[in-house]
Amino acid sequence: VNVGNDSRYESWMDTNGVSPIHNEELDWASDPQAQAVPTSGDHDSYESVATGEPLTRFSVFDALQVEWAGCVEQRPYPYHTRDDEPTETEPETMIVPAFAPDVPDDLSGFQKKVQGIDWSALHCIKWAFRDNGTLKRCRRWSDDTKAKSGIPGLHKGTGTAPVFSDYDTAGNWNPQPGGGSYTWTDAGTIEENIYRNNYVVDAHNFPNYPGDHPFSESNTGYDDQFKRQRWTWKYFAGYEYQNTPPAFQGSFTDPLVADINNGNYGLPSVGSYEGGPNNQCTVVPMTRLTPDKDVILNGIAQMQARGYTNIQHGMSWGWKSLSNREPLSEGRPKNAEGNRKVMIVMTDGNNTYQTASGIDYRADNGKVHANDNVSFYGAHGHQRNGRIFEGFDAIANPNHDWNTHTKAMDEHMAETCVNVKADGITVYSIAFDVDNGSSVKALLETCASPNQNGEQLYYDASNAAELAEAFDKIAADIAEISISR
Repeated sequence: VNVGNDSRYESWMDTNGVSPIHNEELDWASDPQAQAVPTSGDHDSYESVATGEPLTRFSVFDALQVEWAGCVEQRPYPYHTRDDEPTETEPETMIVPAFAPDVPDDLSGFQKKVQGIDWSALHCIKWAFRDNGTLKRCRRWSDDTKAKSGIPGLHKGTGTAPVFSDYDTAGNWNPQPGGGSYTWTDAGTIEENIYRNNYVVDAHNFPNYPGDHPFSESNTGYDDQFKRQRWTWKYFAGYEYQNTPPAFQGSFTDPLVADINNGNYGLPSVGSYEGGPNNQCTVVPMTRLTPDKDVILNGIAQMQARGYTNIQHGMSWGWKSLSNREPLSEGRPKNAEGNRKVMIVMTDGNNTYQTASGIDYRADNGKVHANDNVSFYGAHGHQRNGRIFEGFDAIANPNHDWNTHTKAMDEHMAETCVNVKADGITVYSIAFDVDNGSSVKALLETCASPNQNGEQLYYDASNAAELAEAFDKIAADIAEISISR
């Protein structure tokens, strides 16, 4: 849900980092330069040693010089299914800005192509992606030469055929048609594989780099690899370390925003969406409760069907829109005379939360490298944190797969439906072009309020004409009840 980036300074936004989920992907305490100290109080929050200001997700957006797009995460269970007013005295109730962390540079976690490199010798410092997600050409070499399409490679191997590319990650030439067989000569490599949403250079395997985590072939758990994901200093300017390899000295004087893949935020992309800290924020800002018809129509016209489906999150903010409680308080009080609160819940499909399986797994020389984040980033964060299963009791030990994520989201939605109706809101629901047998159909029917005859205010529309008819009936029903009152 996008609440608009103008909400950044609202009192209900977690600008001090007090929520227990705020620093889930930010390990401020790991900074080797001790730029952060815990704030006073019981919260797991930090402040800058230099300025005394809170260090938060917003601090990272500012350091990256990237504007927060306005999306927010869901509050921890059970608060995301309720409408409690946000307050720092109950940190779990605060609204946390969405922040998709930069993932580690190196998929395997091994140093086998880094160890033993003579940093004064020629080596590749940036690989280029291809559309199929593999890394082939060296885009930039340590002597600052760059590979360009149509120009013969400047660092050639042995052989005589014309070559229009540089070395690939296996140390072989990758020539254009008419190429030939070439062998590795004088270049070392830094292996930067295809973790999704890799938009900042971690520089983690460099000799003598503070906080370096060495790896060996025997390390198969990759646990330390994801400590790098939570490093905070990689986002900030001013970190120039002594003993950094010559090719990288000075590279920490400015934020390395989108340094990988020449400013394209970690192509080949993340599930076809642009990467970066705003990854998966695909929706336009929500339109708040208003009597202005033109504002409403304009909001509808700007909507796009992108991203995954999270009905419960939409319901949660629809509820907030109708409420007179913060974070959105345009609604009238619950028991205001002559007032009726109505929510229409419509979906064209099931709740979905993209797992990593089948997308972030790939074979490399007989090894399979798994994405330890378990899922793409979403409203519950990366699912290695397990937040999607908080409050989910249908399965004792749930696995992280597509169907189980859907079941957990369905349960959260059902709980939210009960709470919304208990707050005096009439719920109409519409399943639009949803396959028969889909779990969401039964869920939508149960979620709907009953009419005066005890029938559920639920509509199953299989096409656009039936959808328009459903809205006409809902409008007529609301008008009739309003007149009768």
